[in-house]
Amino acid sequence: MQRFLAINPGQLVKKLLVVDPVKAPAETYTGPVMRAASRHFEAQFACRIGEVELHGLASQADAIWVDWCTEEIAFLSRTNHLKKPLFVRVHAFEVLEGRAASAVVWENVTAVVAVSSHVASLLRSQVPDIDARTLVLIIPNGVDLERFAPSQRFSVSDIAWVGVIAPKKNPFVALHILKELTGRGGRSYRLHVAGESANPRSAMHFDHLTKALALSDRV
Repeated sequence: MQRFLAINPGQLVKKLLVVDPVKAPAETYTGPVMRAASRHFEAQFACRIGEVELHGLASQADAIWVDWCTEEIAFLSRTNHLKKPLFVRVHAFEVLEGRAASAVVWENVTAVVAVSSHVASLLRSQVPDIDARTLVLIIPNGVDLERFAPSQRFSVSDIAWVGVIAPKKNPFVALHILKELTGRGGRSYRLHVAGESANPRSAMHFDHLTKALALSDRV
């Protein structure tokens, strides 16, 4: 965050507003952002609020970080008349299934952070002139090693797949990989799945594919 704010070194930042239109910090990516920001700024979090309340909070903040490129960043970019430091982090979901990026006034956004080069390419396909209008950075999603410490009982034969059971996460490829690994190197590989079933049809297909590939005893 300090690196981002150095883009506007003349602006003194004390109050930082972190906006996640989708989930609370404990449920999503903004948890680590809030913990890191709180060490340097007076950080405030906002989630699922209307434009009037969002405008009020933004007017009190010195800088704003928005997770997800949704209508919220479009609204804030239109009302950022004072050119406050305004940042947005973009994931695959918004550029694959949303169109808010085309409604953003990118000249009023200090920087956009894409979580991968592929996401940045998708964003550029929606907004071809975005590099001329704002700064595009690529910072891959990280892992909080304080929360997810490496196991002391490491086993190369135990494979973890973490994510909701839904088409956009493509859990089915993990089953095909497990099938390909079966019998290789004299090892007995197992797949451990950690994630909710967000899509009943996908869950049914996952179970069916597990049985069809004869992997029921390995998943």
